[in-house]
Amino acid sequence: MNKEAYKKIEKNQAMIDIAYNILKIFGKPLDYREISRIMIDDVGYNSKGKTPWATLNSEIGRDNRFSKYRGIVELKEWKHPIKDAPKTLESQCPSCDKKIEPDWKVCPYCEFALEYYCKNCDKKIEPDWRVCPYCGSKK
Repeated sequence: MNKEAYKKIEKNQAMIDIAYNILKIFGKPLDYREISRIMIDDVGYNSKGKTPWATLNSEIGRDNRFSKYRGIVELKEWKHPIKDAPKTLESQCPSCDKKIEPDWKVCPYCEFALEYYCKNCDKKIEPDWRVCPYCGSKK
């Protein structure tokens, strides 16, 4: 994607509105961590928090303009059945930007964890969860 297109997005608007504009420009579903990376690196959004991807993930879940499945976000107006085809989406590592496969657990290039598991019960959890909803242990 041409990074110049992202520079036209107003960086002082709400995080969720920037995410919406990024998806409109990109034109296809993206991982919420990739949206966060584009927001900070390419748009120039100044995140005050330590985990902007977690904040964005939470906001996307509350905004009815978006659909999300396994971290992949799309605009509802596109009317794509995102749950039917998550493996067809191209993904990039949120850490090093290299191409990754949907079923990889760790990026082989930079060792970034792509999936997270509870250290106590070994169930899959989201990276921004503070506690495991299955056993209650803290990260």
